[in-house]
Amino acid sequence: MVTEYCKGGELLDRVDEKHGLTEKEAAAVLQQILEVVYYAHRQGITHRDIRPENILIDANKKEIDDG
Repeated sequence: MVTEYCKGGELLDRVDEKHGLTEKEAAAVLQQILEVVYYAHRQGITHRDIRPENILIDANKKEIDDG
């Protein structure tokens, strides 16, 4: 498997750096995760290991940094 490089790192690392997320930040992240899972399921794809270590953040990181 080949994936693109995500400069923002893992979600878990970002949460640890910030000592948690605000409710607004968590809601934004959760909404994106749910949209991706919904899209994948419509394509017949199931991800069986969704956890913060497996969620990568791009270089923008706007949703987590700005809330």
